[in-house]
Amino acid sequence: MAHPDLLNLLKTEIDKAGHEMGMCNVLIAGRAGVGKSTLINSVFHGRMVATGQGKPVTKTTRFITKSGVPLGIWDTRGLAVRG
Repeated sequence: MAHPDLLNLLKTEIDKAGHEMGMCNVLIAGRAGVGKSTLINSVFHGRMVATGQGKPVTKTTRFITKSGVPLGIWDTRGLAVRG
């Protein structure tokens, strides 16, 4: 089992590294109804955005964040495939 001082040191250093690194931004793009919003909910372990079953739900591009998580995700409306 790890020594409590070592655990505190590790936590401090991880927090420091995260603060220095700053926010990471990701853009999610794809066809309508493929699960972009479902992926975002999964990444953040919660219901951050509304989802539907195989049908488009997201109408505009939006930026989703969660308190304490150094990640922001841009959720886009579905892209149409022209052919």
